[in-house]
Amino acid sequence: MSDIQIIENLIPKKLQDEIEKWISSEEVDWRFLETPAPNIFPNDLSIFNTWQLTHPFFARDDPFFNRPSAGFNAIVIPMLYNLKLVTGLNFIQKMGRIKTNALFRNVNCGPNNYNIPHVDNPNPNYKSLLYYVNDSDGDTFIFNEVMTELPEDKNYIPPKLTLNRRVTPKKGTAIMFNSNRYHASSSPTKSDRRYVINFVFIE
Repeated sequence: MSDIQIIENLIPKKLQDEIEKWISSEEVDWRFLETPAPNIFPNDLSIFNTWQLTHPFFARDDPFFNRPSAGFNAIVIPMLYNLKLVTGLNFIQKMGRIKTNALFRNVNCGPNNYNIPHVDNPNPNYKSLLYYVNDSDGDTFIFNEVMTELPEDKNYIPPKLTLNRRVTPKKGTAIMFNSNRYHASSSPTKSDRRYVINFVFIE
């Protein structure tokens, strides 16, 4: 049975609108990331890496972000309670990281290109949830392969990735999967920007 779950209308429409309005406002303290992850797939010709902006709401193991950031109480807490109602999982007690990412239109990105594939956490007991803040193009590529050993091991050979599915961002929809599963974002070529909120938690 696949660990991949797609949840439509994860939260009420009013909250969807409030989140999109806040994240697209000037209140968000964005940080520049040249790349979302180290590239351990140098021979993958489908990779079209681009910069992105990120805003960390919370990161349990990071001393800089282990206190909730601006917008946490107004945006994230209502989301967490709704997530618990829909999934039955207690995100609030077991949260490891919450952040939002922004990608911008890049007409040079091909239809089958994606950013650097990565896992959110190599521990198979962790779950990842991607929530789409707005409607856009720029699919999420989810692969069949999982990380079974850390890339820091000198004998590590990255797997040859095979596509499980592509998911087009739809406002209010979320994807949940095991955090050790390889996945990748891709840049929009038609929409101005692509916003997602990424949750990583212990199941």
